[in-house]
Amino acid sequence: MLNKRLIMNKITIYIAIVFMGFSDLGIIAQTPKSPLSRVINVSGTTQIAPSLSGDGKHMIFTTTDNLKRELLVFYSYQQRPGKWTQPQPVTAVNRSQKINHLGGYSLSYNGNYIYFTSRKTYGIGKYDIWYSKRTGNNKWSTPTNLGRPVNSAQDDGCPSLSPDGKTLYFVRCQSMNQKEGSDCQLMMVKRRNQDYWGEPEALPDHINDGNILSPRILADNQTLLYAKGQGDSWDLYQTRRTVNGWTQPVALDYLNTAGDERFASVPAQGDVIYYSTKFKGTYDIIKARIPEEFQPLKVVYLKGKVVDRQGLPLEAFIQIYDVEDKSLAQYHRTKQNDSGFEFYVPAGKKYDFSVVPLTPNYTFYSEIFDLCELTVSIRKKLDIELENLDKGITFPLQCLQFENDSTLSNTSRLEMSRLIKLLKNNPGTQIEIAVHRDSWETDSVLQVDTTLVQVDTTLVQVDTTLVQVDTTLVQVDTTLAQVDTTLFEELFITESSLQAIDSLQIPQDIPAKPKLDPTEIQAQAISRYLQERGVPDYLLEPKGYADSQPVAVNDTEEQRILNRRVEIRIL
Repeated sequence: MLNKRLIMNKITIYIAIVFMGFSDLGIIAQTPKSPLSRVINVSGTTQIAPSLSGDGKHMIFTTTDNLKRELLVFYSYQQRPGKWTQPQPVTAVNRSQKINHLGGYSLSYNGNYIYFTSRKTYGIGKYDIWYSKRTGNNKWSTPTNLGRPVNSAQDDGCPSLSPDGKTLYFVRCQSMNQKEGSDCQLMMVKRRNQDYWGEPEALPDHINDGNILSPRILADNQTLLYAKGQGDSWDLYQTRRTVNGWTQPVALDYLNTAGDERFASVPAQGDVIYYSTKFKGTYDIIKARIPEEFQPLKVVYLKGKVVDRQGLPLEAFIQIYDVEDKSLAQYHRTKQNDSGFEFYVPAGKKYDFSVVPLTPNYTFYSEIFDLCELTVSIRKKLDIELENLDKGITFPLQCLQFENDSTLSNTSRLEMSRLIKLLKNNPGTQIEIAVHRDSWETDSVLQVDTTLVQVDTTLVQVDTTLVQVDTTLVQVDTTLAQVDTTLFEELFITESSLQAIDSLQIPQDIPAKPKLDPTEIQAQAISRYLQERGVPDYLLEPKGYADSQPVAVNDTEEQRILNRRVEIRIL
């Protein structure tokens, strides 16, 4: 009995010690949290300001775990969940350590850029925003000043680049030192092109109602975290950009304590947050579960490359359109020496994704992403191989959909525009328009309405106007620099070209026959539509294959969807 009592007493004492030891982290009252491994949180040293890449595998942070016990920026890679490599110093940033703003940096979502805050020479103001590009494994280029108008005569810092690389969030302060800033406003600025930025603007007053530092835009490109406070007392807040503007900020009380919570980072998965807080006298980096109501929108993380049949990189335009309103949500142009791409596509909408090569004599790729019901963030690897337009090559029109036997859906406008451009850019190319369906009983074929539908037979010229990039002079440092005038090739689909794509219906002079297979009607409807847009009829061979060439066994709805398809074959 005595031994049992002693054991129970020891267990009670042990539990009390555990709860006391972790009470500073608020595990009981708040949300599940755990410190990162001792590879990162070295005992007796300070670790603050984690910033992670979108995939959660790359992290930079500030630590005193070095010979001089100085606060330096280090880099680590997560080999598997919870297994981090031995951190290594980021020399390109640490060279100016004594004049950098501590924690005033961020790692881009693709892990290829570090944006940081420094008083380096040849700047615009006192503290400016600089960036360094990855050139190898933890090797970074000589830092470059971001220039005007982002940097100003005031103190500018704490940059955070949006996942699409098009918007930068930062703070502009009346004064800033190595540890903090005062009278700091949260700003945003949009990129004009690869090298130049527009004019920064402050976020609304209901957000800028105090001293702001350390903004972080999340992977959905809508949820924004930032810290508000002064001295050693900072709390984290969150707001979200909607169609009606920015929402009222909400304090992250599942993390905030009476101490200092200023630095946080959320990978694209969106269910955990990395932040630094004081634990037993020093700061450690903590990983915490984000309550559902605070999580950003779910996203699909698309990563891949565009290559030809030999696996060589191809230059191409990649476009993601909102299917409902036909607006261009995201785009990217791959390069000859870098055909890779990354996108973070938020849930709640249906998207038209396409890859159109700059070299005309290649096929294009398209796909519909329906993210309306997405409940968890996912990763999708998408390596795309485009074929030369050689005889016999077949490629699908995956974004072409029919509302019924004879009418193309409104979502097909973009796909038809791509096909028209391909044919116009490759004169004389003959194609077969092959329409397939899933199998069904012969006597269940729907009776086709024999009413003739009147359509406008006027030839509509697809707008081939090249889009001119704004050539406004942009001030960089003290030198006027002319923005590079880039002409977007005709392959890039513009809004004016979309307006030329009308509703698509069966032409009036195609005789509708009772029990005519719908694939024949659909193939002829596509053919006539192309003819009305200037494609000669002798280049088009519409053909309906009914259910004679299935690509799946047709037992499930998913398999039947695969069998219902439209393909283009080069003749």
